[in-house]
Amino acid sequence: MATHSDVAIHQGRFALTTVALPTLPRRMLTWSLWQTAALLGLAALGLGGTAFAPALAVGIAACTTRPRHLPFAVVVIPATVLTVAAAVAVGLPAWSAAGLAGGLAVAWLSLGRHQPWRLLNTALAGAVFLPLGLLAQHHLAALLPAGLALPVTTMVASLLTAMVLVVMAVDWRPLARIPSRRRIRSTLAPQYQEPCLQAWEHDRVVRSMAPDRETRDGLGEVAAWVYRLSLGLQEQDSELGLLSQEDIGERVEGARKAVYATDDAYTRDRRQATLRHLERMEQHRDALALERQRTESLVDYALATLAEARAGLAFSRRGTGGPAPEGIDQVLQRLRTHATDEAARRDTVRELEVASA
Repeated sequence: MATHSDVAIHQGRFALTTVALPTLPRRMLTWSLWQTAALLGLAALGLGGTAFAPALAVGIAACTTRPRHLPFAVVVIPATVLTVAAAVAVGLPAWSAAGLAGGLAVAWLSLGRHQPWRLLNTALAGAVFLPLGLLAQHHLAALLPAGLALPVTTMVASLLTAMVLVVMAVDWRPLARIPSRRRIRSTLAPQYQEPCLQAWEHDRVVRSMAPDRETRDGLGEVAAWVYRLSLGLQEQDSELGLLSQEDIGERVEGARKAVYATDDAYTRDRRQATLRHLERMEQHRDALALERQRTESLVDYALATLAEARAGLAFSRRGTGGPAPEGIDQVLQRLRTHATDEAARRDTVRELEVASA
């Protein structure tokens, strides 16, 4: 029989991270302005046509998107130049090498080393966007007046290169999903299956009626929560089965009598320690029984929420043909807050039990 931790019920999708999204436009603009200024400055010095000009510009831009990255310019800028030099030496495209080095630099500065797949994606994005920007700059130059061609096309090229920040902001967003009916039956005993099968059916119907992705995801999390609660309920009943209330009570009573049944101090001391352990085990058993009662109530609560959401969506769809009723958002927010509070409460209880053990 599977336990709570053995069963993975998560799916997901790629999406922009909510942390990076608010600052993304500002960072892209900062990147673009600094890269444009660097390219125009190098052009004024007669170095704009060299293979190292994009490398210098991208290296500077990568260090300016956040103030805390500025000290790393002494490492990033030489690294981008050396990358281009190595690419030129072996006959690889200098523009792609410069973009790859710049993308890798900004990703490393922002993300660190703990997300290698995002570092790679951002580096590859830089290798693509910088050549595209410089190619667009070359073709647009012929369409603009001579005095505006260089600054305008350079800004366009810089904006395209700054798209590496968008790629860097994309992350994998895990989403909880209730498993299939077959898996429900294989991981839960018969007495725990019915709430999950109801939640699975609600989730299947709601997916076809929900007007937007956020509502579908939210209700899917509720259905997955029913499954997790049922797994927890099964585990709690299994533990309670090992801690029979009558058996513990008899052992506690017997230990209390045994304490005074001997005149030996050492024996009495050990029997008192045994009594303390048994009394503590009795307290744990009572706490587990209360937790089991609360978990069962949460199963009913989550199922009622799913049924309410399904009825509201059905009424909205058949009655007016309009969007989802406003109550859906309130229900989801209320349930998510409650689920978060319950998880925090359980973690606190476990930590206190460990500390007192």
